[in-house]
Amino acid sequence: MIKNEQHLRECIQWHTDPVHGSALWTGIVESGITRDAILAWFMDGERPSGAPDLSWALRTLSAKDLIPRGLDQSEVVGIFESGGTTGLPKRVVLDRKWQRTLLDWSYEGLERYGITRGRSWLAAVPSGPHIVGHFIGQAGHEFGELPFFIDIDPRWSKAAAAEPRLAQAYREHIVSQIGNVLDTQEIGCLVTTPPILKELIKRDAWVDAIRERQIAVRWGGTPLAPEDWRFYRAELFTDVPFVGMYGNSISVSFGLETQGDTAEQGPCFEFCAEGVSVDVVGDDGSARASGDRGRVAFAHWSRGFLYPPSIDRDIAVGIGPNRVAEPSSLLSFNGAQVVEGVY
Repeated sequence: MIKNEQHLRECIQWHTDPVHGSALWTGIVESGITRDAILAWFMDGERPSGAPDLSWALRTLSAKDLIPRGLDQSEVVGIFESGGTTGLPKRVVLDRKWQRTLLDWSYEGLERYGITRGRSWLAAVPSGPHIVGHFIGQAGHEFGELPFFIDIDPRWSKAAAAEPRLAQAYREHIVSQIGNVLDTQEIGCLVTTPPILKELIKRDAWVDAIRERQIAVRWGGTPLAPEDWRFYRAELFTDVPFVGMYGNSISVSFGLETQGDTAEQGPCFEFCAEGVSVDVVGDDGSARASGDRGRVAFAHWSRGFLYPPSIDRDIAVGIGPNRVAEPSSLLSFNGAQVVEGVY
């Protein structure tokens, strides 16, 4: 659902402007796709006849073709890539204005969950080309105190998934690094993925440290099964903030777990509506009623990046505008096997 249609119109005008727009979007207009057709694409999710499938084009296009010519280089935070769980990674552009909007929105949510400002963060998440590591790093600086990092390579993990012993050794390798930081540093928030968290809780000493020192736990990157989510919340981390995040790189965003939803429903997530729409649809893109399970479609609009609704690899239950519950991954997507390791 589009909350602010006027802002969307302004972003479409900006990206398609013959002087200030990007090579990608000015080329789409020159091919005969009008701005009104692009607006309708965002509003109803139906790709106009003759428009390219951007979910594939973003894997091979030059990154320069994605950036509006009128966007000053100082406004570009960076070019980031997806994890590549369905093939070649896709590339997106992050600009400073959208980064500020998204992070400020997320800080309000963290405070509602009782995550304390001014405590050091430990992030065991993908970094390098992956936008999640950048966002968590910025939050660790601004919301936290000192940010500590342990790198995760989702592409190597994807390759290792075919060798169970190698994959297990990699998880243990990451967890041992987490433990070293927990043992030696004053940490107030741990950020990691469900597979790593599942390995970490095998170590009682580090679970006790999280409980006793009131270390908040943020999880995300891969779905968390509802029964595991209930176990963590109701039995393992009952007295510390335990909050999920869900999204994908192509949305240049993430959703935060909402409060007040029933434990029977599983984790529910809400997204920042200023530049992102998240809808649950059928395989053909048709709308699904609230409460129905279907495919997740993401869209994004900002000064740096414009991406119309595209069906993602995940399925979820739609529970309202820009809100989904119980996301999970398909086994295959567009003919490619979905391979997840630690992210």
